[in-house]
Amino acid sequence: MQPTHTTAHSSKRPLRRAAFGVGSVGVLTSAAIAFPGAAAAQLPAECTQAGDQVTCVYDTAGQHEFVIPDGVDTLNVTAIGGRGGRTINTFSSLGGTAESTLSGLTGTLYVLVGGDGATGGDGGAGGFNGGGSGGFNSGGGGGGASDVRTDPDDVSSRLVIAAGGGGTGGGGGGGNGGNAGLPGSDGTVGSVGGGGGAGTGAAGGAGGDPGGGSAGTLGAGGAGGFVVGFGGGGGGGGLYGGGGGGGNPETGGNGGGGGGGSSLGDVTGVASASDIASVTIVYTALEEPPVDPGCTGSLCIDFGSLFALS
Repeated sequence: MQPTHTTAHSSKRPLRRAAFGVGSVGVLTSAAIAFPGAAAAQLPAECTQAGDQVTCVYDTAGQHEFVIPDGVDTLNVTAIGGRGGRTINTFSSLGGTAESTLSGLTGTLYVLVGGDGATGGDGGAGGFNGGGSGGFNSGGGGGGASDVRTDPDDVSSRLVIAAGGGGTGGGGGGGNGGNAGLPGSDGTVGSVGGGGGAGTGAAGGAGGDPGGGSAGTLGAGGAGGFVVGFGGGGGGGGLYGGGGGGGNPETGGNGGGGGGGSSLGDVTGVASASDIASVTIVYTALEEPPVDPGCTGSLCIDFGSLFALS
């Protein structure tokens, strides 16, 4: 009888230990592995989402970065260029607009939002991203272009460009700056400086003559000229910049307006008076994978349920 009792006793104890061990593994493993499901990637501060459409608006002058989400193949881009700087008794010229659909891109795009040209003083500063400076003594600065590019330091990598407007010539009769794609006007009173030419798809605008305005170049407006009287307005930035307006060759005369730069896009035009320099990118977000409602967003594994013990 003694051998039978010993065998029965030793066979029950391991079973009880196994049952306890498996149950513990099930509870502990479940507690250790269950964790909140991965949250959807947070959108950048410039972006909002309505349904499956994400809209990102950049409206602060300067350089920004846009990282193309994985799996997104198509981007709709709308850009608005900066305004030209004004002087007394004049209005600011208008920047350009450019709309394009971009496909097949990956990685990071660089968004440059143009700055408005400064009001003429001792020569208004040009706006960020290619606006030409106004000539000394009241020439308004040219507006900077807004663009999207693949290399922040390479103007040849620009994909969409909305040009800036030209700055107004100095003096009470200074010539108006040209809207994007249009030349600046000559001064209107007395001996006057000539308006700067508009940038085109192939070349910068000519500098205003008379008065020594500088020609526009790839990506940059020309500087307004200064001779004796009031200075010329700076040219607007763009694919090619507008020419700077000529300064007045005689004391008391008025400077010519800077020319507007040229734009690049599927559809281009001139902004309205209420528009501000900006770049807007719109894309369709990918659908999120379905979530198991029984798990409510967590990975739930209970190894204890995999064993049936008697």
